[in-house]
Amino acid sequence: MAGLPVEGAVQRLADRWSSALIAPLVDPRVAARTFTLTESGDVVGSLRVVDGALGDSAALVRVVDTRLTIAHLGIDSVMLHAFSPSSSTSPHLLSDLAELTTDGRTEWHFHVDLMPRIDLVSSPDQIDATYTPLTASYESVHAIEGMRPITIPPQLRALSSGWLIGAIVRPSNAPSIDAVFADYSQRWRFLVAQPPKLARATDPLVQAERDRTHRATLFDPTTDIVWEFLADLIGQDDVDAVIAAVKGEG
Repeated sequence: MAGLPVEGAVQRLADRWSSALIAPLVDPRVAARTFTLTESGDVVGSLRVVDGALGDSAALVRVVDTRLTIAHLGIDSVMLHAFSPSSSTSPHLLSDLAELTTDGRTEWHFHVDLMPRIDLVSSPDQIDATYTPLTASYESVHAIEGMRPITIPPQLRALSSGWLIGAIVRPSNAPSIDAVFADYSQRWRFLVAQPPKLARATDPLVQAERDRTHRATLFDPTTDIVWEFLADLIGQDDVDAVIAAVKGEG
């Protein structure tokens, strides 16, 4: 695979990832807003929420694409999530990629996960059915030369899958990161079309309530300090809009 250009690579890569997630949606509905830096009023980012049915599956999904680029702070980032129906057992695709420059050193911080929607202890067969196909991709990131794991708070790790990737790599590792995201996103699409089947059927209303609780805990300023950091940069109203979108409220 040919190397991707380093300059502006995060946003170009995110454009391709986002387009690949949105392209299969039927009759997509789009809502968007821009972010401005509180200290200057300059436009520094955007939020785009796309709702639609995923291809022939007719499953209603949501893609939330959040961007933030602040050159003088050395921040260039994207948070890209794709949510399966709240009443289903299909996992959600959660990811973010940020290029951070400190002391002249530029690095990429990459997260990706398929957020579990079922209790894998009570349905151990779904470990292989849902996640094992991602093992090679998971291991490939940890095999990148010079890769450093991101410290993930225990609360966030407890709400994630065992295949959660959090890695700090060089921009030159873009092709490897691109391939891993493709594997996780393709797995997400497959599982939306063919939701994990449980030995005992789950009430869709109960499943939806579980999802609301899970997302409310995961996307909470007391669980993840990133929300407070963003509020300082772009204001609480814009952060609230992003949180509402990823919780499925907006």
